[in-house]
Amino acid sequence: MATNKREYIAPVAIHPGVMLSEWLEEREMTGREFALRSGKPEKTISKILNGKSRITDDTAESFSIVTGIPSNYLLRFQAEYDVAIARQSNVNPMENLWDTFGCLFPYSEMCKAGWIDKKETKVEKMYCLLSFFGLTTHEAFEMTYSHQMFGVSFRQVGRSKRTEFGVAAWVRQGQIIADMMSTEREFSVAKAMGEIDNFKSALMAHDLPLLISLCSNVGIKLVFVENIPKASTSGAAYWQGRTPIIQLSGKGRSLDKLAFNFFHELGHIIYKHAKKGFLLDDMEEDSIEKHEMEANEFASNHLYKGLKEFSTKPTLQEIKEEGRRLGLSPCVVLGHLTHSGLITYPEANTRYKSLQCPLETVSYTHLTLPTTPYV
Repeated sequence: MATNKREYIAPVAIHPGVMLSEWLEEREMTGREFALRSGKPEKTISKILNGKSRITDDTAESFSIVTGIPSNYLLRFQAEYDVAIARQSNVNPMENLWDTFGCLFPYSEMCKAGWIDKKETKVEKMYCLLSFFGLTTHEAFEMTYSHQMFGVSFRQVGRSKRTEFGVAAWVRQGQIIADMMSTEREFSVAKAMGEIDNFKSALMAHDLPLLISLCSNVGIKLVFVENIPKASTSGAAYWQGRTPIIQLSGKGRSLDKLAFNFFHELGHIIYKHAKKGFLLDDMEEDSIEKHEMEANEFASNHLYKGLKEFSTKPTLQEIKEEGRRLGLSPCVVLGHLTHSGLITYPEANTRYKSLQCPLETVSYTHLTLPTTPYV
């Protein structure tokens, strides 16, 4: 998704309070008024504006509401400043980099998932993270991930309890797996469109190895990576060179969501939305962005093609028969009717519960190539 938010890049060794002071001057707003608007003590505001206090997660959120400057950019300003100051001291820069940057990643959860090796010291952890991302500096992270990924579609952080650092780690793990995969041929839109019915059949049978193979045959790498805390994402679409990648998490643990998410990401690939960056999706949240609307329309047109329009709430048998007619699992028909509003979510969980197809016990670990944790 595109965003019109202005990006604020922190100059080295300049406290973020300087930038805020300039913002206030441009609007002829006093520090006292800013304190009232942000709900913070005037003394606290004064210290920050004078570079004597740090911007914290709490103050960044409050300042973001008043200024419109994204809180993560304010925190990056602070991190850049902290690192610059640390370099002037006798403290190991990597240790300070962990305190201001590395600690923002869900390191423990990444270890538990087997993505990286567990380390004890801050310096070791920081080197391990940089190795995982294939980078030498945290500035490279900004250019490689933040500027490409989160300026595009990463906008629902607060509502979905995910962070850009958690999602970046999730995407990177998918990239590592994709690097070890090969495709049968170069990507072709025509060939991919010709496999739509086979994609659908593999999904309805929940034959994910077959789905991966079908994607490979048309030049797409399909990667499954389990979600970890702070990376609550349904799926992503991006390119590695001339090869498109679809990355799914299985979020929602139901066949209807998995099927829709797959076709949604396939839509991004078909329309080549993600040629210059990453497109991340949380399919529990509606979007009015053009790319998302197009991907949603693609998914609906191909997954629910020929689906009868019910004028009244259908019976269990009617849903089963409609699914059988179209080669769809009844839970996929139910999911569509629920999302359209004909059937309410409470009704789907009670009256129509027998039609649901939960995937809570499914693990995607066996679908990925074995990887060695980064050490």
